[in-house]
Order: sequence, then C-alpha cells, then structure tokens
Amino acid sequence: MNLEQALQYCKFSKRYKGYKELLDCVNIALEEEDRLLYVSGIYCEVAKTYHISPSGVERNIRTLVDHAWKNGAKDSLESLSGGKMYDKPTVSEVIEILVCHMENA
Repeated sequence: MNLEQALQYCKFSKRYKGYKELLDCVNIALEEEDRLLYVSGIYCEVAKTYHISPSGVERNIRTLVDHAWKNGAKDSLESLSGGKMYDKPTVSEVIEILVCHMENA
C-alpha cells in the first residue's frame, strides 16, 4: 500500500486542503525520521510550499483528521498503528502512524 492508498484507507478526503499538506508532512518525515521529534519544523517547511502559516498547516490537517475520525477512520488507524485508540489522535500522532506504516510496508 503506497502513501496515498494509506490516506484513502484511513478515510482522509482529497476534498480538504489538509490532504496534500498531510501527504507532504509524511513525505518529509520519511526522508529523515528524526524530524518527527520536531513536527513544528515540518509544518514550517510545508507552510512555505502553500504560502500559509505553520499553524494553518496544522489546523488544515486537524480538520482533515476530525472529518475522517467522524467517518470511521478509527478502525483504519488502529489497523495501521497496530494498537487500540481510545481518543482521536493528534496531527503529530497521525503523521507518526503513517510514517511507521510506510517504513514497515
């Protein structure tokens, strides 16, 4: 499963700005896993691409996660992460889940 298939599997809709931003965040983190320690730096890099603020990147992805969570993404994210989720994950947790999944794929 490639990254876009994983995003679709998790019910992340391409209709939201956060979709491309999440895709970029995961790709940046895949290049250098240590960047997961400072996710805000990833947001800054993606923000430059889309000419928005880093907080705008985080907000757009959070909206994407909220929408997916309401539409049943919990099971998909649990499947990718290999663990049980009791609460909706944060944006940085979603990025980490997707990075780990892609590294193990």
